[in-house]
Amino acid sequence: MVEVVSSLERDGRPVFRDLRWGVYVVLKVPNDYAAACFRQYGLPTDSTGFYTAMYKPFHLIGLELSISVLSAVLRGEPTGSSRVWRGDAVAKRDLKAGETLDGEGGYTSLWALGARGS
Repeated sequence: MVEVVSSLERDGRPVFRDLRWGVYVVLKVPNDYAAACFRQYGLPTDSTGFYTAMYKPFHLIGLELSISVLSAVLRGEPTGSSRVWRGDAVAKRDLKAGETLDGEGGYTSLWALGARGS
């Protein structure tokens, strides 16, 4: 899932504990057992019980980067791109040539489309 969040309130104040520095991921369970675990752990899910989101309010790039580099070098795994199509985005309205997007949540920013086949 692709998402854009703002780190500012409408009046310009910083959003308390904004997601700008954090990392989050949407998870889909592979089976009913894992869905039961989501319920047992009290994870908020969608209505099906098969999707949840996890968030950590920090991004430890200095520590996490080494894992990405080692995965790429030792295992030959791509870490900055997907091997298959996972998502896309479209403008909220038709744009004129040369028009500038107005940023997060604006009138010309993009809608994220969910991943297909994942």
